[in-house]
Amino acid sequence: MELAAKTDNKYLSLMTAASCQRFYDEMREEYEGVSIDLMKHFDINDLQRSARTFDEAMEEYRLLYDENNVQVKKYRTIEEFEEDHLA
Repeated sequence: MELAAKTDNKYLSLMTAASCQRFYDEMREEYEGVSIDLMKHFDINDLQRSARTFDEAMEEYRLLYDENNVQVKKYRTIEEFEEDHLA
């Protein structure tokens, strides 16, 4: 979302938000937890605001990890991610 906002790429912003919303919806169906409606605050004409809203939603979701003592994994590069998940 940050890249989409920086480059004013509306398509990238919309596809990122929609993909993340689908993830949130699937998790809500499978597990009990906070219902996150990212698309409610998505604004194709204000990508900076949409990026901030996206970050806030990600933080809200991360709190569920904390509540359930699940460690959040972070990767600096796609290569690190691939190495961890494709090995």
